[in-house]
Amino acid sequence: MNIYAYSLSLSVMEYQTAVLRGDMDATAEILPSIPKEQLNKVARFLEAHTEAETKWKALGDHALVVWRFDLVKEAFNKVGDLSSLMLLSLAVGNRDGVTDNLFPNNLAFATFFQLGDTQACMDQQSLVPKAVDAWHTELWRWNKSKISASIGHLSEHTDLFEEGWHNVLCRKVESR
Repeated sequence: MNIYAYSLSLSVMEYQTAVLRGDMDATAEILPSIPKEQLNKVARFLEAHTEAETKWKALGDHALVVWRFDLVKEAFNKVGDLSSLMLLSLAVGNRDGVTDNLFPNNLAFATFFQLGDTQACMDQQSLVPKAVDAWHTELWRWNKSKISASIGHLSEHTDLFEEGWHNVLCRKVESR
């Protein structure tokens, strides 16, 4: 009978889990707590994780060359390559790809605008105050209060938006 001793570092497991979730804030907090003798294991994990992303990107690029858009979408989804997904949606005129909740609001708006879908742009308008609030919160969290204070909010600073956000979008819809 052979007996093997094996130890499992909780901090390494937490770090790997945070990397797989894409939670870079958590990884930054956990990394200093990892024992120095475990850093090689972390490096091998990160190398393997990066190789998998590289393979998915290469697969997506190759699928694009042979016009397999379904495979392109799947590959770029796996690595979270939103800019490539946006370009794909624009290239094939795929409005449905934008509404899959893959894109952050700014990319969704830009994609709808490029596709000429002004109604979808207007639908995105209702999300702007929420996005500005999130932006303010993030800037305050990073001690950028002056920058945060300089950003106008549609509901609080209506004088900054004389022409009116809604009116501009309505004119765009009418002109089509």
